[in-house]
Amino acid sequence: MGAIIEFMGAVIEFIIDSIREFGKEITAGILLTITLWAFPGLKKIFRRGEGQNDEDRAAELQKQLEILQREEKQLAQLKEVLQRHEEALKQTKILTAEEMERRADLQKQLEAQRKEEERVKAEIQSKRMEQERVRAEIQSKQEELKKAEAAKAEESERREKMQRQLEAQRQPQKGKREKSNEWARKVFVYVVAVSIVLVGVGALWQETHPTDSGAQYDLGKKYYDAKNYEQAAYWYRKAAEQGNAWAQNNLGIMYYKGEGELPQDKTEAARLYRLSAEQGNAPAQFNLGFMYSKGEGGLPQDKKEAARLYRLSAEQGYAPAQNNLGVMYSKGEGGLPQDKKEAARLYRLSAEQGNAWAQNNLGRMYKYGEGGLPQDKTEAARLYRLSAEQGDAWAQFNLGGMYEYGEGVPKDLNEARKWYQLSANQGFDLAKSDLERLNNH
Repeated sequence: MGAIIEFMGAVIEFIIDSIREFGKEITAGILLTITLWAFPGLKKIFRRGEGQNDEDRAAELQKQLEILQREEKQLAQLKEVLQRHEEALKQTKILTAEEMERRADLQKQLEAQRKEEERVKAEIQSKRMEQERVRAEIQSKQEELKKAEAAKAEESERREKMQRQLEAQRQPQKGKREKSNEWARKVFVYVVAVSIVLVGVGALWQETHPTDSGAQYDLGKKYYDAKNYEQAAYWYRKAAEQGNAWAQNNLGIMYYKGEGELPQDKTEAARLYRLSAEQGNAPAQFNLGFMYSKGEGGLPQDKKEAARLYRLSAEQGYAPAQNNLGVMYSKGEGGLPQDKKEAARLYRLSAEQGNAWAQNNLGRMYKYGEGGLPQDKTEAARLYRLSAEQGDAWAQFNLGGMYEYGEGVPKDLNEARKWYQLSANQGFDLAKSDLERLNNH
């Protein structure tokens, strides 16, 4: 028993010496804890052996307890750090998933763009092939025309030869017939002169008092172009009463604007437009569609009906209707789907006929690369200029912006001011504010 106590005392002494030397180390604290747990009666033994003071042992145990508490705090801190790392790892995983999703979306967009580019290239190739076919057909027609002209020249030469032969045969008889035909010639000239006078008088009367609706319309248009609105309205009305569609439409325009002595009467304008539109007149279909889009002339605002009328007019190639139908496709109005590609197609058809609105709209689509068109600011500036030179205020403002920022054209603030000023002169508020900003810069 004494040997055991002596052994245990040596172990405890070793542990205490370890604690004194490595008091801040985790191993000594854990070893002491295990020892005290395994030999709960050692305290009493120690009190009896070695002559060690109870207060010293209590102090040592207190130190070990403090060490354990510090280690527990360190362990808690380590757990907290580990938890933060785990949360950061989770956040990193979330960000990685989002990045992968974003990359997948970008890949899809790039694939869609590639397919669209391939479609455009195929369409361009198809158009080029069509152009080649048309050129070949034109060349063939030209060759046929040359052959026909050559045959015609040959036939003409042959007839002239025959004519000269006939003249040679008739020459001996000419002198005999001259005297006998002299009196007949005089009578003939007299009759012709009288006939010409009568025809001229009749034509003059017909021109100033036509009864045919087409002639009445033509006379009305001449008066309208000469700004004689009173006579224009008179002859337009004459023709319109006979059902002339063009006269009905033009008289409707005069009522819509209140030109000449006519009062501004949009209800009457709508009635006349409808009479003309029902006969298939493209400008009247457009005008009536415009009134439906605005809800004017006693008509309800009905953009579906406006779109229907615009389409009827556009299908006949009427440029303003093509532009307005393109606007409705661009916005998705009138029951139409939002289809900027169709809008761009219609704008182009209208712009190629010189429509200023369509040139401005198509220019905007090129500037931002919309409707399947490539972003081409040089082409945008060209189209803006075509429209601006026709006096379109929007296009003048847009062209001024291109010059101010050097987009599609060289940067030129003087040119920018010029186009802003032209637009502002028409009351365009955006142009006024930009012009003021430039002048105060």
